[in-house]
Amino acid sequence: MGAHLARMEVKMCLQEFLRRIPDFTLKPGTKIEYWPGAVIGPKLVPLSWGRPGGA
Repeated sequence: MGAHLARMEVKMCLQEFLRRIPDFTLKPGTKIEYWPGAVIGPKLVPLSWGRPGGA
């Protein structure tokens, strides 16, 4: 039950983030590195806010 609740909470958080936060993209030239181990995730996700090209 806990894993199902966690998935639902993450889904809701991402939906709200995408609804409220302005356009964003990954910073140009970024290479994502991942933590190794049982739970794999990115070490850093550098974002650039606003539309590409400043439009």
